[in-house]
Formats: sequence, C-alpha cells, structure tokens
Amino acid sequence: MEDIKVSSVDEANYNGFDWLLKNAPYVEVDPEKIKIIETPTDFYEKLLHLIRNAKERIVISTLYLGNGSYEEALVDELKRALDMNSNLKMNILLDCLRCTRGGVENSSVLLLKRLVPRASVYLFHTPSLRGLKKMVLPERVNEVIGLQHMKLLLFDNHIIFTGANLSSIYFTNRVDRYILIEHCPQLADFVDSLVEAVGSCSFMLNTRGTISLAKRCDVHPFKGFILINFNIF
Repeated sequence: MEDIKVSSVDEANYNGFDWLLKNAPYVEVDPEKIKIIETPTDFYEKLLHLIRNAKERIVISTLYLGNGSYEEALVDELKRALDMNSNLKMNILLDCLRCTRGGVENSSVLLLKRLVPRASVYLFHTPSLRGLKKMVLPERVNEVIGLQHMKLLLFDNHIIFTGANLSSIYFTNRVDRYILIEHCPQLADFVDSLVEAVGSCSFMLNTRGTISLAKRCDVHPFKGFILINFNIF
C-alpha cells in the first residue's frame, strides 16, 4: 500500500492542529467537494447513481450485505456496470464471520457470486479467532473477537464514508452518517489501496459459491502461524 503524499498546507489556517499536521499524513480536500447525504433513501439512490456512472473502478467495503429486494437491485446494478464496461475494476470487501452466518451456501454472499470472476469479492476473517476459540465459540458470539468493519464506498474518484451497512434497513428507515467526497483522486487511491491490502490477506468468493484463500494470501487466517509483536510504549 502506497504512502499518502503529504500536501503543503498553510498551518496558520489550522490553529490547534499543529501537532497533527506534524505527526500524521493527510489529504487536502476542498470543502466545496464535501456533501452530506441526509436520508437513507437519498443514500440508496446516490449509490445507484454512482454505480451507473462509474467508468474506472468501484470499491466497496462493508460489514455485510443484506438479502432483500433492495440489495438484489443493488447487485443487479453492479452486474450491469460490469457487463457494460469491460475495463471496470470492482473489488468488494466483507466480513467473513458476519456474512457467512449459517454457512456460505445459506448466506447473502451468494448474491455476489454472479459478479465473480470479473469482480473480486473478499471475505476478511480476523486472525484473532483461531484454535480453541474458533472451535468452541458459536456463531454471533465469535464476532466479538473481531470483525472487518470498514464502511467505504468508492466510485472512480468519489468516496462515501458511512456507518451504514448495505442492508435494506439502512436504505429505508435507519438513518446513519453518509459523507460524500467528490473528485478527490488522492484520497480515492488511498481507499482503493487500503481495501486491496486487506483483501489480499482474506478469503475470496469463487464461481462455485464457495470461498478459498486469496491468491496473494500466504498465511491462512486462522490456521497459519502469526507473529505477535508487543510494542512497549
């Protein structure tokens, strides 16, 4: 994953944030390009609009995908976008535990099967759930060990940061945060590379509707050896 390039900023305009500017990377964003999406319905319609107009890339990271009519229509639009544009790149990242309750064959993940192999569908499994914990903790309870919880929606150089999952309740009556940042390629590239990095150490959905290790994943998420580094502050 490439480092974010630090832009030159007039620090006088950022009173109180000098410590942050000096110690952390950042991306400058024109405030005119930041939009607040107000309602669940607006959020859903904006998603459909951005999918239909994406030319180069669609990158989605969410906890889980629901299995209702809204979700099916959303996947229909993703499939149509792939069919209409052979150059469109599409990566989707979900949490493995949350998305496969009851088994992959009974989960909403199968809605995404028809996007494969044109799209890469990743399912991240926390390496913290392994051994005895993996064997004895039941579904739902095992999710307290760790989940992939990023909610990032990228369409070309437009990004939505949200707390909403891709589920009908979040498209109809559960209000959450939806912040759209338009025309910001530097931030979009970072989000793209972040999801790609997490996906590279995850499972992948295949055309048979089962999951296997991603091609670049050298260590099995819960069977492979992991090195724990304890930093002393």
